[in-house]
Amino acid sequence: MQSTQAKFSFPQDDQFWAVKYIDQFNLAHARTRTASVQVMLQRLPISAKNELSRLSPDATKQLLGTRPRGPKPEFDFVSILAGQLPAIRIGDVFHNREKVGELPSIVRRLTLGTGETDSTEVRAGETIEAVPGWAPSLPYRILNAFEYSGVTDHFQPNVRFSRSRLVFFKRFRKEGGSDTYVLPRMTIFKTFYAMHNLLANAFCSGPWSKEVEKVVSFNETYGGLQTGIADGGRQWNIVLQTLIPDEYAGLIAVLHFDDYARARAESIFAKALQDRGANPRAPWFASAEIPLQAKTGKLDLAVKCLELRGWTEKTADNRQLAHQKFLITDICGSTWPSHYPIIGHSRTNAGDGGAQSNPVAFPKPYGGTPPSKEANEDTVVRSDLDGHSGSSTTTVKGNQWSWLDAGPQYRRLEKEQSQRYQGGLPGIDNDGTDVSAGAHTFEKDALPKAEVKTVVRAPNACFDHMYQALCALAQRQVIADLTVIPARRPEQRSERSGYMCWTFIDDESLRRKLKPYGGFRTIYDIPHDRRSAHWRTALALRFEYRGRLHHWVEIERNRSNSFRSLLLTIDNQLDANDVIEAVLNVIAEARGVGIDKAARAIFQHVQMGIFAYTHFYNNDGTLREDLLESFLKRSVTL
Repeated sequence: MQSTQAKFSFPQDDQFWAVKYIDQFNLAHARTRTASVQVMLQRLPISAKNELSRLSPDATKQLLGTRPRGPKPEFDFVSILAGQLPAIRIGDVFHNREKVGELPSIVRRLTLGTGETDSTEVRAGETIEAVPGWAPSLPYRILNAFEYSGVTDHFQPNVRFSRSRLVFFKRFRKEGGSDTYVLPRMTIFKTFYAMHNLLANAFCSGPWSKEVEKVVSFNETYGGLQTGIADGGRQWNIVLQTLIPDEYAGLIAVLHFDDYARARAESIFAKALQDRGANPRAPWFASAEIPLQAKTGKLDLAVKCLELRGWTEKTADNRQLAHQKFLITDICGSTWPSHYPIIGHSRTNAGDGGAQSNPVAFPKPYGGTPPSKEANEDTVVRSDLDGHSGSSTTTVKGNQWSWLDAGPQYRRLEKEQSQRYQGGLPGIDNDGTDVSAGAHTFEKDALPKAEVKTVVRAPNACFDHMYQALCALAQRQVIADLTVIPARRPEQRSERSGYMCWTFIDDESLRRKLKPYGGFRTIYDIPHDRRSAHWRTALALRFEYRGRLHHWVEIERNRSNSFRSLLLTIDNQLDANDVIEAVLNVIAEARGVGIDKAARAIFQHVQMGIFAYTHFYNNDGTLREDLLESFLKRSVTL
């Protein structure tokens, strides 16, 4: 799904600004009743959008960290409402208030063993034990300025990022060396407690035991449905409030019914009170813990990371051990712990029919509310006013989330009876472009309300399998400089499983802003369900092999189809983005069949290598790295 091109209250100065850090909550921002959070932006030394797609991982490391004698980064600070968090993350790049891309990142799989938690917590300004080779006279922190600058105190805007909470996980490599993953508590909060603006606002307003009523209904509905534990504990029934989407039922059920998760949900407001002390107007900092826990087996997290500057340790036997650090900017997927029961779910006023339907002489609830609409390039999500309860809803689609396995086992709750209403009350339809993700109110100056949400998608393992296989080849130094290549045009980009991909959208649909209409260019999360239709995507990668740059095109697929990949060796005189865009159109016209021959036909007068790769898998579902390496050797020497 394409990311929504809404605008936010960021600088409109024709500069390119990257989101560097997010934290520090404050009560009731501007003329709202909603908590706000500080966003630190760093100005990038670029002047055009296409320069962003050309940023290399090494160049990005230079931007993220600073040397004592190097240029000082320029920061700016913006307060946004907590309800906007599902749409904004570290690494996003904005130009004139609109998101135009992101800093080069990688996707890794972080595994927590049975009973392992995110308990290794430090404050950003806290001095911790240094790594081998660190100068004894210098303080060592989890994020040092040469690795990642700016996460410190800034006195002019009264920002105290030194109090920000982070956790870290250290993983040792078989060949020696280590990888350290730094995870801000804010990233955890955004992932598990702020997937929707109503959830984010609830957790910032009070204790979960009280605020849960804003997202879950505990009264028995007319149809006989009620939140509670059923079938001797083998099913958790959750009835969501009207405006909470069904796809969050599993996670909300865990936060309410599971003792471990509920305790962590309750601790969020308790720690906020501790941060504020005796001053109710004082700020507080994200403290969220991962609510999911695997009692048996493991918990896998798909994490999106910025790779930071590493260091090398020289051992007594003169070996060079590489130590690498990664800042986790997003958790874009997770496995579902197997001990959770079936999730029965419904919503108040969901509109479902019951076994018995009774006519009533009343207008239907919410019948006069105008239908929701999607945000567009004219939509501005503001932070100075709240949202009007009776207005139409503008949906702002934020980052994506996928369960890495089958996810929750859902069961739709069936009503015993339902009502048939007569007509509806008049609603308020404000066609203005300014909207708010703040608290819902009936104040006269309130803006039309916005629904800012994380998009839950069906899992897509093919991109991750290919990327991780190529990463393994990079670690063995078979290939080098593996990089994700996003589309040059922002409207052609789409995030999928944490990767910034290309869509197969055609020019006419792009110009007319059409939704997916079927055929090869469309993929369905639920077979034949048009509501789950998305533009099919492709992952484009670039790497160096045998002294030359090569590009890889991986096509999104589901269980009902399979496609080969393309390896492209593009002549230096050709623009790689133009070539990839032309290849995607050829693939779509060929419906994914004979794609190497179809691509050669349009580039027959150009010196370019085009090779198709057939996937071979291990028993655990991962790609055969040995056969992938053999394919590269065979193709590049032809």
